[in-house]
Amino acid sequence: MATFRFFHIGTGLPLHVDGLGDKLASIRYGDCRDEFSLFSVEPAGEKSVYIRDTATGMPLHINGLGDRLASVRCGDCRDGYSQFFLEAAPAFPDIVIRNVATNSLLHIDATRDKLASARYPEKGHDESVSFHVEVSFAPHPFRLVHGSTLQHLHVGLEDRLVKGMTGEGDDYSRYRLEPHPQSGFFMVTLGSGNPLHVDGLGDQLLSVRYGDCRDDFARFEILESSEVIGSFHLICTATGRGVRLQEDGHFASTKGEPDVTSTFYLPLLRSSSGSAQLPTPQGAQIPAGYETRRW
Repeated sequence: MATFRFFHIGTGLPLHVDGLGDKLASIRYGDCRDEFSLFSVEPAGEKSVYIRDTATGMPLHINGLGDRLASVRCGDCRDGYSQFFLEAAPAFPDIVIRNVATNSLLHIDATRDKLASARYPEKGHDESVSFHVEVSFAPHPFRLVHGSTLQHLHVGLEDRLVKGMTGEGDDYSRYRLEPHPQSGFFMVTLGSGNPLHVDGLGDQLLSVRYGDCRDDFARFEILESSEVIGSFHLICTATGRGVRLQEDGHFASTKGEPDVTSTFYLPLLRSSSGSAQLPTPQGAQIPAGYETRRW
């Protein structure tokens, strides 16, 4: 399962839960990037989500009847004060986080106590209420879902080529990211340990045909997409091109430049609805659970 970090636009610092102390959410710990600043996003209602702190396992909650601070003090409480909408900020893909019960935006008071809260009346959508969503990969296996077709990447048993597939998938649809210690590049590996590899000198297809080959054609840079919240491009470092599904939906390749049709996201957001109200480029989709709209 993958996780997110929410970086406050006004300060550039990640939202963090003091899980060992007062359990409040804040930016008091500076650029701390431990598990207390990692959150999973889970469906709550038709378009609302729970924002669950990874370290404590508890959802972020607004004390709506008291100090209106954001925290995990209420344990596994799943009422409206624990539900949020992720809405597009004016500088999309930045977002604002709106609490369902209070209808207030999550706000960081960077000049005073640095706490996250719903204490302040909504006066606009400046840097104090805007967040940048960064996809962070946990070491557990995950699936990669193509943003345009909603198919996940699957490795064929016979030809070992990566294709698009519907359904829940199997072990050949689950991957891990192995970061390169001296660079910002990653290798995407199957459970077998063999990395996905681009045939950059031949058919440009993505596969595991080359076994444990770990050259530049098996290294990828993760670039966030500006079109869809929480989505990203996988850029092959050797070719500089993004992984995409071909028009027939059968094979993954690096034919063409990165665009909205080469975006991927992680399938952690599921709900019965979640259509986007924000116009998006041709072929783009917003994962279920996200609420996006113009102001």
